[in-house]
Amino acid sequence: MFTEVLDEIKKDTETIIDNTDEMLVEKKIARLDRDWDVERENFRFTGDDGVVYYPDPNVIPSNVFNYIFLIVGWLIFMIIISTVENTEGLAPLFIFIGTLVFILMGVSFHFDKMKKERYLIAKQEYDQKRKSLLSELKK
Repeated sequence: MFTEVLDEIKKDTETIIDNTDEMLVEKKIARLDRDWDVERENFRFTGDDGVVYYPDPNVIPSNVFNYIFLIVGWLIFMIIISTVENTEGLAPLFIFIGTLVFILMGVSFHFDKMKKERYLIAKQEYDQKRKSLLSELKK
């Protein structure tokens, strides 16, 4: 009878240990999710209409079109400035200002691209950690 009681206590103890391990993993997952929510806010974009969105991996290739637009726009600007006859010596100033604007646009596109890439890396790390913890939970 005494051994039966000890066996019952042992089973209960093992169940409690298993439940505790499961709760610890669930707690780690919850903490990871909270941390990701905080980190994710660093990568958000606000559109012109005020809508908040996060980088989409399918949008990153569009930066190539931004750079093409930038170069073509700059070339068109330079052609227009060079064909205007009555600039009275202001052509170099217009060229300088126009080039500066296009350079600033290029820098802006580059920082936007870098932010999107950092988001994707952080998202992949988060997904891997979460997947690892979920596999621990299923064991």
